[in-house]
Amino acid sequence: MAIGGDLFRHRLQREREQTLWDQWQRTFAARHELRSNESRARETASRNDSSARHVADQRAAGRVDAWAELHKKFGKLKLE
Repeated sequence: MAIGGDLFRHRLQREREQTLWDQWQRTFAARHELRSNESRARETASRNDSSARHVADQRAAGRVDAWAELHKKFGKLKLE
């Protein structure tokens, strides 16, 4: 009877260990996926920031060009 009880206890122990291992693997995979998603989000945000800077630079350049054209056309303007 003792041998059967030991076999049953060992089997339960192996099942518990396997369950813990499976849970750890799922948790690890989920953490890895979250990190990948966060990395992609940072890359997208960086690209968006870069695009916004580019647009702002283009607008600023357009304003400078417009000011230069006005300056050529009318000379130095005096603000009063």
